[in-house]
Amino acid sequence: MKKRRSKALWWSVLATVMAAVAPQAVLAEPLWARRVQTGVVACQFEGWSNDPDPGGLPVRSEPAPDAPALGRLPPPRVIGLDELAVLVRVTGYRDGWFRIDTAFFPSEADANNRQSAAVFRGNGWVPSAMVKATLGSDALMVAPRRDAKRKASLVGKRGGFPITPDTIAVKRLLSCNGTWVEADTEFGIGWVERVCARQLGSC
Repeated sequence: MKKRRSKALWWSVLATVMAAVAPQAVLAEPLWARRVQTGVVACQFEGWSNDPDPGGLPVRSEPAPDAPALGRLPPPRVIGLDELAVLVRVTGYRDGWFRIDTAFFPSEADANNRQSAAVFRGNGWVPSAMVKATLGSDALMVAPRRDAKRKASLVGKRGGFPITPDTIAVKRLLSCNGTWVEADTEFGIGWVERVCARQLGSC
């Protein structure tokens, strides 16, 4: 009789614990919110807005999707057969977000070949996946250091054709540290010491 009662008690406790845990799993915070919060990493590079939304890309006051929008980066301009997006200057990184302080259209997007006035100026945040750039270094490294292990060479030949850094497919940018940028590329995830923000022609 004692054994039956203790088993019943054990199942009752287990059911209570499961009931308490289940709602938390359903109402779990988004991945960005569950990450360990880190300080801002200072960065220095230029890229372009990778958001085709006609409404523009919101620039947030904090690195969070529910933070107030300080403004919006306009969508790309169509120039002949090309599209040219707004350039952004990245000054920092935190938890999947890039901090930017300036955004403007490049001179190629103007009929008179002049750089546009700033479409955003200040300190704001955009998701790192919404900034694009081409690679500008000869090697993909496993860490943001010149003495780090090389993951892949970004120069040479492939199928008889020359390879240059700006021909390497970049899926998305992930983070940055100083002038180094972490990118998800056709050769995997790694770091390059320099990226290029030129959208037409080679760097």
